[in-house]
Amino acid sequence: MEKYAAVYRIISMFIGYMSGCILTAEIVTRRLTGKPCRDLGTTGNPGMANVMAHLGFVPGILVLAGDLAKTVLAVAVSMIFFHGTGHIIVYYTALGTTLGHNYPFWQRFHGGKGVATSCAGYFLCNPVTGLISMVLGMLVVFATGYLGLGAIVIALSFVPFAFATDGAEAGMVAIALAILMLIKHFPAVRGIAKGTTEKVDVLGAIKRKLSDDSEWAVLYISIENFESYKQAYTTLASDKLLQTYAAIIQASLIEHDYLGEISENVFIVITDTIKAERLARFLIFAFDSVAEKFYAEHDLDRGYMI
Repeated sequence: MEKYAAVYRIISMFIGYMSGCILTAEIVTRRLTGKPCRDLGTTGNPGMANVMAHLGFVPGILVLAGDLAKTVLAVAVSMIFFHGTGHIIVYYTALGTTLGHNYPFWQRFHGGKGVATSCAGYFLCNPVTGLISMVLGMLVVFATGYLGLGAIVIALSFVPFAFATDGAEAGMVAIALAILMLIKHFPAVRGIAKGTTEKVDVLGAIKRKLSDDSEWAVLYISIENFESYKQAYTTLASDKLLQTYAAIIQASLIEHDYLGEISENVFIVITDTIKAERLARFLIFAFDSVAEKFYAEHDLDRGYMI
C-alpha cells in the first residue's frame, strides 16, 4: 500500500475535487428559477448566503446541507478505496473538495468561498479540534462582526491542531486549506482596514427591532457586475466605488436604522416599513447619479464594459 501512497493521495484529491465541483447552489437555483446562480443579483457566488438571501431560508439550508454532504461523500468514497493509507486520506480529500467547490472546471473555475466544505473537512479530519476551530471563528464573528475574519480564524486555528494531532503532513494540508480560505476572504479583511467592510450584527439588529414593537423592513442592496468592474478597472477603483456607495447608504439612515455588509458588494439595511420604499427609491437614484463617475467615457458611450 505504501508503494502507491502518493498516487492514492492524488486520487483522493481528485475524488474530492470532482465531488466539490457539484455546486448545490447551482442545482437549487436552476431548479427553482430556471436560471444560473450568477443571475441572482450578487457576484454570482454559488453559496448558501447568496441563495438564502434571494430564494429564502429553506433553499439556503438545502445548499448548506448539500455542500456538507458532498464533502462527507467524497471522504467516504476515498476511505473505502484507500483506507489502508491511513487517516491522512481524509485531509487530502477535504482539500480536493474545497478546491472543486472554489474552482469548478465547468464554471470556468469561478465557484464559492469554501467555508462549508472546509468546516465539514475539519470536522471529518478531527471532530474535536474541528469544532474548537469553528467555535473560535464564531466567537471572532460575535466579537468583531466581520464574517470573513471569522472564516479565516477557523482555517488558521485548525493548522496547529492538525500538526499536533495528525503530524506534519496533515499540518501542511491544513495550511493549504487555510491559504484557500485566505484567498477567498482577503478582500473583505483588507476592507476592514480601509473601512469598506461593514460589521454584521443582523441578529442583534433584528432583536432590537422586535423589542420596540414597531414594524420593520429589510433592504437587500447588491452592486451587480461588481467582479467584472473590478477586473476592468482594478481593485483600487472598485474600493473607491464601494466607499462611495457605503457613504451614500450611511448618510441616508437615521439613528435606529441598521447597516451591515453581507459580502464585499452586498449590503443589508434594516429600517421601518414607512420609509423603506422611499429609501430604496432614493438609493437607486443616488447610485445611478454617481455611477457614471466611475466609468471611462468609452464604456459609458458603449453602454457596457469589455
